[in-house]
Amino acid sequence: MLIRELMVQPPAVVHQDTPLAEVAQVMLARHLACVAVVDDRGELCGVITEEDFVPEDRLVPFSTERLPKLFGEWMPRWDVEKVYKAARGLKAKDILTEAKLLSVCDIFDAMTTKRTYKDEVSVEKALEELRGNAGLDQGLVEKFAKVIRKPGFLDSLEDDSHVFVYDDRRAFYRQKAGRDKN
Repeated sequence: MLIRELMVQPPAVVHQDTPLAEVAQVMLARHLACVAVVDDRGELCGVITEEDFVPEDRLVPFSTERLPKLFGEWMPRWDVEKVYKAARGLKAKDILTEAKLLSVCDIFDAMTTKRTYKDEVSVEKALEELRGNAGLDQGLVEKFAKVIRKPGFLDSLEDDSHVFVYDDRRAFYRQKAGRDKN
């Protein structure tokens, strides 16, 4: 089976500035579970799935209460309409950030983790690869790089199965956003 046999024709695509209400209408009208999101050049930015429109029941931080969360916003049972009203002003690109950040984290983890079929790469090499990947949101890559450069941050993530490798640990923590501060 080929992918073109599974894809709807014409392909379901929305622009990143398409309001979420229109995205939902496209998905409902064409009976689709997901739609591709593209930028001005027609390049893929991400995918919006039907699950993106379903509130997730989450544990509220520092609490025993569970509340739904939709588009990154908590939905208190007494003010659900407020969240839906705010969501009406969102565009496709507004809900892609979480997926983009997870992609950056997942790629970094895959590169810096030793696997049976490959050795791990250094933290510096992984960041270099992330910065060279045109398919990633480079603004998020730089924010990610800034966060992991905080002294002790990566150390707190290490355990018996994952130890980060550095070319030069001291130089790594001196660098800011890819520029050495010697």
